[in-house]
Amino acid sequence: MNCSNNFRILKSLVVCITMASSAIFGVSEIQAQKAWVPAENIGLLKEIHPSLKFHDLMPANFQLRIAAWDWYDENTIIFAHWDWNIGTIWLMEGAKSFDKSKVTYKRYYSKNIPEPLGIKRVNGKVYVAHKHAITELIDSNNDDVAESEKVLTTFTYSTWEKNPAGMHPNTFVYDLKYKDGYFYVGTGYTGEAGGFAYPAVRTESAIVKVNAITGEKEYIATGLRNPDGLAWGPEGELWCTTNQGSWNPSNKLVNVKNGGFYGQQYEPNGTEVETQPAVHIPFGNSSRSPTQPLLMSHGPYKGQFIIGDIFYGNVHRAYVEKVGGEYQGAHFNFSAGQSAGIHRIIQDALGNLYFGGMGVRDGGGGTWIWNGKLYGMQAVTYTDQKAFEVHSVNSLKDGFMLNFTEPVGAASLTPDNFEVTHWHYEPARKYGGDPMGLKKLTVTQVSADPTSTQIRVKIQGLQAGKIVEIRFHKDFVSAGGKVPFTGEFRYTLNRISDRTDVVTLKGFSAGMNSDMGISKNGSVFNVDFGHPVTGTLSVVDLTGRMLLLREISNETNVKFDSPLVKAGVYVLKFTSGKENLSKPIFMGR
Repeated sequence: MNCSNNFRILKSLVVCITMASSAIFGVSEIQAQKAWVPAENIGLLKEIHPSLKFHDLMPANFQLRIAAWDWYDENTIIFAHWDWNIGTIWLMEGAKSFDKSKVTYKRYYSKNIPEPLGIKRVNGKVYVAHKHAITELIDSNNDDVAESEKVLTTFTYSTWEKNPAGMHPNTFVYDLKYKDGYFYVGTGYTGEAGGFAYPAVRTESAIVKVNAITGEKEYIATGLRNPDGLAWGPEGELWCTTNQGSWNPSNKLVNVKNGGFYGQQYEPNGTEVETQPAVHIPFGNSSRSPTQPLLMSHGPYKGQFIIGDIFYGNVHRAYVEKVGGEYQGAHFNFSAGQSAGIHRIIQDALGNLYFGGMGVRDGGGGTWIWNGKLYGMQAVTYTDQKAFEVHSVNSLKDGFMLNFTEPVGAASLTPDNFEVTHWHYEPARKYGGDPMGLKKLTVTQVSADPTSTQIRVKIQGLQAGKIVEIRFHKDFVSAGGKVPFTGEFRYTLNRISDRTDVVTLKGFSAGMNSDMGISKNGSVFNVDFGHPVTGTLSVVDLTGRMLLLREISNETNVKFDSPLVKAGVYVLKFTSGKENLSKPIFMGR
């Protein structure tokens, strides 16, 4: 018997479990292949995601490009206006009204700041990351107007010092994050303008950790081509995006590792081995220049990244999970509706999002523009609507578990409604790169849980180290007849999981990852939480009778032997604090 059931987290309630039979969770195999016609909404999206509502915040005659912004206080945003040498710093009030007629702004600092791309207020002090420094703006009398500035630290760009006019334009200091007494920024590179550039020194194309008091610098990761956006991840770790270009055949979402090298070689014929990104964001018809990633704190995609793009008026979404102790995951096109290319994203305490847009069409940045729009400023709130689409994806030993937002129609659960291809990239000195080893894979089985929201897709020929793209056929619809809002996704399969089953825990808190994998070897079950957890693991029968109880303390993988019980469906429960998870499992001897 092949059994699997979905579960739901309903505060502290345990979901009523019914036994699933092979007829319910059956395998569908179709021999005849129909002519392939992809679903709608492939590539660049044209519609706003149903779960999002956009509010224009741009006052009349507003012509400031949002290069960076952050919360100044609970109701005020501080932001940097982009210009090559005459960037300016401003305060804005009224954004939380979601009404542009109530938005006001004023100059915070009278002097210009060259190319400001990061801003942060820490302990009442404002810091700006710009060319080529982190600078404190000093408000000595606390009237919300800075009068002077003090440099905390500077960054050296080799080509800039030798030949400013002939340098590559990407000599930026990107974003500005703060944690536990340290700032974090990204640095660009200085190869010759107009050529296939490579950084001259390892202080370029890097992530830099800066002591907030002394200004002392530590270069913690290298080889990042234009890391124009940093974020804190599911466990408080540092993430960034990096852009396609020379030595980088694709855009990427990177879990920054101390000592990691992410592809941008430092020699013309460099051979340094790359640390793999968590998620590839292929360069092409939906992504060109990714910017700010942000882990969403609320909404239907809580715990996933939203990612801006300064070239396209779309935002992206990334779901990540841990396999073999390392992050990997899926990239989705998320929503259209932006008033300009999105450069910076912040959120408030309620999870509302704020998009800062900008465009650049001169000074070597001619491609950084969306539909000719240089300015954009929007608030984004959540609606009670949802799209039919893949919410998250989990790697399995023989394929993937696709977790949908709504039940999938029974007639859609056939292998010929899925087109699966995979490829890899081979970094080279040239700009960009094509998919290598592109191959169509065979879907051998498709099966669903009783709710038809967890769809297991078995795929022949999966290989570690590949990017796997799954597209849906035009006949693929929900049980209610909806077509997918997004008709495709890509999963970066750095490692193939040994899991044969997985459940998705939407919205679970208490420091958990968003998924828990369960695998079985003979009578031994292995529960993989993805990172250390503390709580209680138990197995009960359908009447609630306790069969097994284990206290867990800071454990990642928990193994237990199946109790001597009659074969059937039982419930595996995990409790941490006030939250409960439950998952039906088939066991017995």
